[in-house]
Amino acid sequence: MRKRRRASRLVDHTEAGPSAQEWLAGDRLGSWKEIAAHLSKDVRTVQRWERLRGLPLHRLPGGHRRAIYALKSELDEWAQDSPVDSDNSRFLVRGWAGALLIVLLSLATIGALIFFFLRE
Repeated sequence: MRKRRRASRLVDHTEAGPSAQEWLAGDRLGSWKEIAAHLSKDVRTVQRWERLRGLPLHRLPGGHRRAIYALKSELDEWAQDSPVDSDNSRFLVRGWAGALLIVLLSLATIGALIFFFLRE
C-alpha cells in the first residue's frame, strides 16, 4: 500500500532566496528548534502552525527530508499579523479518542436522565 504524500505549504525558494543582507545579518533560523525558540513555543506547535496557519518557512532543495529555515523578520511579521496566542487546539480531543469521549458522555447523560425519570 502506498502512502499518500501530503501537499507541502512551504515556500520553495530554489529560484529566488532571501536577500544576501538578510542571510548575512543573522536573520536566518535553521531548525525547528530555533524557530520554536524564537516564537517561544514548542516544536510541535510550530509544525502545526506551518501546516494549518501558513507559518512562513522555506526549504532548501534536496532529498526527501529537505532542510528548512525561516527568517526572523518574516516570522515576526507573521506573528504580528496572526493571533499567535489564540491556539486553543490543545483543548480539543481528536481522532477516535475524541469520538469515544463524546459517545461515553452522551450515554452517561442519557443514563442519568433515564434513572432520574424512572425513579419517581
